[in-house]
This record gives sequence, C-alpha cells and structure tokens, in this order.
Amino acid sequence: MKILQVINNLDVGGAETLLSEYALNSGENTSVILTLVSSDSWIRSDLENSGVKVIDLALQSKYRLISAMIGIARAIISEKPDIVHAHLFPPQYYAAFLRPFFRNIPFVFSEHSTSNRRRGITLLRPIEALSYRMYDRVIVISEAARKELTRITTGNNCTVVYGGVDEKRFIGPRNEEYDFVLVTSLRGREKGVDIFLEALSMVREKGYSAVVLGDGVLRSELTELRDRLGLRNAVDFRGNVDNVGEYLRCARVFVLPSRWEGLPVSIMEAMFSGTPVVASRTGGIPEVVPGDCALLFEPEDTEDLSKALVKVIDDIGLRQHLADNAVNRAGRLFTLSAYTSRLDFFYREMKRTSK
Repeated sequence: MKILQVINNLDVGGAETLLSEYALNSGENTSVILTLVSSDSWIRSDLENSGVKVIDLALQSKYRLISAMIGIARAIISEKPDIVHAHLFPPQYYAAFLRPFFRNIPFVFSEHSTSNRRRGITLLRPIEALSYRMYDRVIVISEAARKELTRITTGNNCTVVYGGVDEKRFIGPRNEEYDFVLVTSLRGREKGVDIFLEALSMVREKGYSAVVLGDGVLRSELTELRDRLGLRNAVDFRGNVDNVGEYLRCARVFVLPSRWEGLPVSIMEAMFSGTPVVASRTGGIPEVVPGDCALLFEPEDTEDLSKALVKVIDDIGLRQHLADNAVNRAGRLFTLSAYTSRLDFFYREMKRTSK
C-alpha cells in the first residue's frame, strides 16, 4: 500500500523520528511524505538518500491554511494513496477538513501527545472534537493519551499503537563523561527544560554536569535562564545532533522533565543505550518506564526532581538496576521491528475495513 504521510516538517523531534523510522523500515508499505515547511535536517537527508519521496510544499508558515489544503489535495490526487495519515497540528485540521472530498480513501490522524493548549480554549474545543471525529481512525501513542482524548470526544475511533526505535543506533559500549543528558525539543515549554535547570541549581554545590540536545525557539531564553542560575559552566546546549546514541551512552543519567508527554521516543532511546532514566510521572511516561525501570518524580516539582538527581547519581547500584530493567523492557516492547509490525497491521486493518 501507499501511505501519504502529512506532517509540518522533518525537523528533529519525536513524531518526525517515528515517521522516518517507519518509512525507512516498513517492508510492506511505501510512504510518501508531504511537509508543509522546508527542513534541513539529518532526518530528511536519510529519507531522501534512501529513496523515500518527500513532497515539500515549502510554505512560509505551517499556518497558511488555503495554500496547505490545496497542496495536500493536489498530492492526494496525484499520488493516489491507499491511506492518508496526518501528524501533529495544524495538519490535524487540514486533513480533517479535506476528508469529505475524498470519501473513498481512509484518513488517519496520529495524536502524539496527551494534551495541547487548544483543548483549554473554549472557542476551539468544539473544533478540536470535530476534527478528531472526521477521521476514520485516530492513532494514540499511549493509553494515557487515549484517556485524555475521551475528555473531548468519545474515543470510539481511537487505537493505541506504541512507538519504537532502531535499537542498533543506541546499543554499544558506555563511557560516562558527564552526569546528565536531555534529548528534547526547545520549541515549547511542555518539555520542561526550565524545570530541570531550576532543579539542578538547587544542588549546584554538587558540581554536576549536563548536556542538552535539541533546538528550537526557546534556546536563547533557556540559555539566559541557565546563566542567571549560575549554571553556565555546568550545562551545555549542543543543539541538534545526528549521533544521539553516543551522547546517551556518555551520560550517567537521562532526564526527561516534561510537563506533559505522549509516548516519548527519547526515553526508548535511553533505555536501549543502558542509560538510567529520571522522568516526570505524566502522560505516557509511566507506560514506557514503570517504577522498576526509572526514577519518576512529580511534574513541575523542582524539589522532587533535585532529590531524584542526587539519589540516582549517588547510588551506582540503583542506576544499574534501573538500566538493566529498562533494557529488558525495551527489547520486549519498543524495537523498531515491533513498531513497524504494529503499524503495518493497523494499516492492513484500515484498508480491509474500508472496503
């Protein structure tokens, strides 16, 4: 089957990584990826170098409603896909509004998070609910995301499909050079990098070191916060990198301080790297790493996080226990082959039931 995948861009992020891994490794289906905005990232390079077709609308903004919908409609007509699969916002709305014009093609949307700001805006809540109902199926990446979605819609058309990563990129010898690593996006406050910085400043006397991977519009703001907290020499913002596995294996601990999450790919990467996890108890995180696989803290609780950082660094036995359990769990649930098999099966069922 041919799947038209619609997404904002191919910048480095969890949804983009999942899409890329599937497109590169599904032996059953062919993905054509349509992006609203241009990207210059290793994800796009990997896809194009491997022969995956990328249709770039090259819009000045992902919010160009008319141009985006015309571009998506033209791609559907020219590519003749078996399924249209939209990811993130605003493709969520664009594809939903196009659904009535392509009744013979199943439309799918992937909800990659447990929450979003639009659901808290009274005027947008009915539009949100309607957009989900326009799809034949909505993929949610965790049970937590499914439960949250039922707050604004019935959830009857939701299917949980856990993600996965290419474990070969992360398995390898460890060489602990610094204490903490964060692999995250700096595009929104939901990732909680500011929470980590505040918590780290509370135990500044310990002399811990940290590396933050990822980029986005908040980078300068977070850099300024780091400096104000006296952490200039302790925290290094490295931007986007294409060798995340090496950085993970060089850290004693991986930290994910999110305010909310769907099913974070970065935790799966840390699990395969053998790097023990400290993460907030929110969204789909406890589904990925239950208590025997990670040290979990209350979201936005900087004191709780600071205590967790000290506890896991001071106790090498605890770190090894968490890492061993996480590696075993990842090998059972979150391999790339397991993920592609789950999504292949979903697409087969979509095609079968749409006839």
